[in-house]
Amino acid sequence: MTKKKTSLKNLLLIHELAFILLLSLVAIIGAIGIHLQEKSSQESNRISLIVQEVQQTRGDLYRQESFAEFRAQLLHYEPVDAAALRQAYFAAPEPQELIYEEIEAIWSRIDQADDWSAFEAKLAAIETARLAYGLSDD
Repeated sequence: MTKKKTSLKNLLLIHELAFILLLSLVAIIGAIGIHLQEKSSQESNRISLIVQEVQQTRGDLYRQESFAEFRAQLLHYEPVDAAALRQAYFAAPEPQELIYEEIEAIWSRIDQADDWSAFEAKLAAIETARLAYGLSDD
């Protein structure tokens, strides 16, 4: 068996073609990554808008006339611990909650940018609510 000798020119051609193929592959993967990041960002924005809409709807719901009698009946009651109601937590416009869309938004920031700040802020907010309600940490 005789081996076919490859010229240096053919080797360089193969090398250049492989390099061009590699660059094309990297460009395609990069474009896909950018597209996916854009889609994820759009989804995160959509979820944020949904959360805002839900919060506005909830506020509008309790301001309706059908809740007027309920609100009036609440005035006849005294709080168990009036001092607790002076805490900053109870002055906030919205209670602390953890709805699915918020979890998705927090996870999206962690997944996309390794940004744990929203997660840590949510844990701190939940801890503030726990303390305001006088719940033990057991």
